[in-house]
Amino acid sequence: MKRLIVLLLLLVLASFAFADVFTIGTGTTTQNYVPNYGLYDYGWSKTIYTAAEMNAAGLTGASNLIAIGYEVGNTPANFTMLDQRVYIRQTNQGVYATADNTFPDNTQFTQVYQGDYTYNGGGWHYIMFSAPFAWDGNSNIEILWENWDADYVTGYPNFRYTAIY
Repeated sequence: MKRLIVLLLLLVLASFAFADVFTIGTGTTTQNYVPNYGLYDYGWSKTIYTAAEMNAAGLTGASNLIAIGYEVGNTPANFTMLDQRVYIRQTNQGVYATADNTFPDNTQFTQVYQGDYTYNGGGWHYIMFSAPFAWDGNSNIEILWENWDADYVTGYPNFRYTAIY
């Protein structure tokens, strides 16, 4: 089963004075849909990152996650997406069923970001959380991204990802 892994950059806060960066995947291809699709009004995406993937990236043990980042593969110019919402939860689920397009109940997640976000240029774009998310170091994490932007605008970003089979 093919599973898309958008490059997830986890900034981990071991103490409030020290943060490390961990990258999952190599970003060999680009797509427009995950984490958010800037062309259409409203939408959502969900992604699972396994504890094994996070451990392989160098993140081991319980940690406070303070941000995520996605690598943009094109060069959007001041493309603002209004009202973006990011949620995270720990899960034992490792992959989605092939046709799993069910919108998750966001009340089962912790909201870590809500606000407008502007993509300006390619490269890494970071979403700082409003409060750290406590990862237990053993569970997989699932990210739910809700796009509440109601503008139909071109010039949107595309994102690098790694295909996992």
